[in-house]
Amino acid sequence: MKNKKILVVDDDKLILDIVKDALEAFDFSVVVVDNTDEALKIFAKEDFDLILCDLFMKPMNGIEFSKYLFDNYQKIPPIIIMTAY
Repeated sequence: MKNKKILVVDDDKLILDIVKDALEAFDFSVVVVDNTDEALKIFAKEDFDLILCDLFMKPMNGIEFSKYLFDNYQKIPPIIIMTAY
């Protein structure tokens, strides 16, 4: 069975490190990025089984990022939007 691949998008580098370590402990393959522009570039090149995305970011927030994916791609993995607020 292949490892599930997760894209984590958050502008807080500490959160990225914590989430990455936790998910890798369960044998997930994890790609982390700290902004939505970079996330879009990576998403265009790679397939993911899940996206974890912070709600409050720039240039797009998590809702805008999700809407962009749904409007521009046919195959979208589940997206979980997370926030510390």
